[in-house]
This record gives sequence, structure tokens and C-alpha cells, in this order.
Amino acid sequence: VSCPSGQTDCAGTCRDLSTDNAHCGACGRVCSSGQVCSGGTCAATCATPLINCGGTCVDPRNDPTHCGACGRMCSFSNAGASCAAGGCVLGACAAGFANCDSNPSNGCEANLLSSTSHCGACGRACSSGQTCSSGTCITPCPTGQTLCSSTCVDLQTSGSNCGSCGRGCGPGQSRGSGAGGNANG
Repeated sequence: VSCPSGQTDCAGTCRDLSTDNAHCGACGRVCSSGQVCSGGTCAATCATPLINCGGTCVDPRNDPTHCGACGRMCSFSNAGASCAAGGCVLGACAAGFANCDSNPSNGCEANLLSSTSHCGACGRACSSGQTCSSGTCITPCPTGQTLCSSTCVDLQTSGSNCGSCGRGCGPGQSRGSGAGGNANG
């Protein structure tokens, strides 16, 4: 087994001998109950700046599951998270989302694909009566019509959108059938 830097192969598994309670300082050396492995030595406390979180020494300055204190997990809506200097840091937004209000505490709150206030980009508002679809402001089609390539069409009467968007009526098909019915029907 080829282990990353700072880890040792212990029976086919890579272990950090400086912090692993079951392999502290050497493969198979187990720390007693109440002790933690810190710097490769079993001790009652962790070496500064590490802290003991449930029997494991962690660095609260950069551990996203114990950021600043044991159990304080960094997590943001629709975004990645990291821990820096003991504080949670908003990471990159998930595809289609953005932090439009510049408030990291609520993560990437804006859905750029469907928000009428932030359609496709922060601050790009749709006009009154429009909706946001896939990041583009659109005016809803009248009843009985369907949006095909940003144009409202009647699928029952359109020759180039016969029954569905992009399907043309073939020879012997009538537009009125929508599903390519017989021209005599």
C-alpha cells in the first residue's frame, strides 16, 4: 500500500500515527480509555492548538466538522464550506445558485434558474407577469399554447410543432390532430 505523506501502512490501511488512537506512534499501539493520541503519544490532553473532540485531537482552526469548537460543523445551503481561523467560510455555490444577498449565513440562497428576482444572474429581475425558466425571463403563453424555442405556439395548428415542440407534420398528416393524424380526419 502506498500511503500519502504523513501516513504509515498498518496492515494494509494507511494511518496517521500522530493522531490515530488505535495506532498511536506505532502500528497497533492503542491509547487507553480517556486518552487521545497527540503527536504520536497517548496523553490525557491534546497538544496545543489541538483540542479533544470525542477522543480525537482536532485543530479547531481548520477542521470543518469542529470549526472553532467541538461539534461546530460548517455547512451552507447550496454551497461548499470550509473552516479558516476557527470560522466557517462559504465555499463555491452549487451550479445554478448564487449568494445574491452577500449574506454568507444563508449560503447561496438565490436559484438563478427559477428566481424572478435573480433570473440568470444576481439582480436581473423579470418584468411583471414574466416567470424565470432555466435562467431566462419568459412571458407565460396564453391558455392552449406551449412555449417552443422561446415562442408560444398552438401544438394543434402549428405545422412545425405538430403535437410537440420541434416535430413537423409529415405528408398526409393534419395540423389539427396534433399527433400526426390523417389529413382526411
